Amino acid sequence: MIFEDFFKTNKNIAVYICDSSDNKQAIRFRKFNDWFILMKNRGYVKMDMQIPDEKEICIYTSLIMRSDNPYMDSSMIEFKYLMDEPPQK
Repeated sequence: MIFEDFFKTNKNIAVYICDSSDNKQAIRFRKFNDWFILMKNRGYVKMDMQIPDEKEICIYTSLIMRSDNPYMDSSMIEFKYLMDEPPQK
């Protein structure tokens, strides 16, 4: 699986943002969740965030990493911080 290849080192972290240009972001998000469910018993963790854009369209984003990542706690804190920051205008 592509994720397993990417996560061969426990320090790799994947962040993805579901494109909202065609209003299919929720479908993309569900598909990524389905893939993650397949990996769930393989030692991975995921943190999801939903952020509204300037048109109040929900943008879905997630962070995935191995559960033995030595930077797991700080990575999750920073990811939440970045996603909670209001966009700069």
